[in-house]
Amino acid sequence: MSLLSWLKNSPQPKTPGLPNPRESKTEIEAETIVAANTSVDKLTSEENPKKRKRGEYQNYDENVRAKIAVYAIEKGVMKATRKFSTELNKKLSESTVRSMKKAFLKEQTRTGATPRQLVKAQRGQ
Repeated sequence: MSLLSWLKNSPQPKTPGLPNPRESKTEIEAETIVAANTSVDKLTSEENPKKRKRGEYQNYDENVRAKIAVYAIEKGVMKATRKFSTELNKKLSESTVRSMKKAFLKEQTRTGATPRQLVKAQRGQ
């Protein structure tokens, strides 16, 4: 390895398996390797764009959340999941309904109201 590689800071390749320009013997060879690595990195990044691991989250307003929670308390989580998935035309998971029910029961114990009273209070009746 020449002293030139110590003086000139060549970027290391982003993609594993590509040649390292710091290990080249001449400056021209190092520049050629950097240019080739840049081209390969550009091509591979265009072919495989980064994917989002999760989809968009659904937002439900307070009235819908209260309806789902009350139905889950009365009929069960699975029935509430099936009913509101078809009603809202959105995939509603069982864990989402469970968390809505849990939050609603927590609010109920905090205020001391019945589920129907909480729903009416949220509606403003």
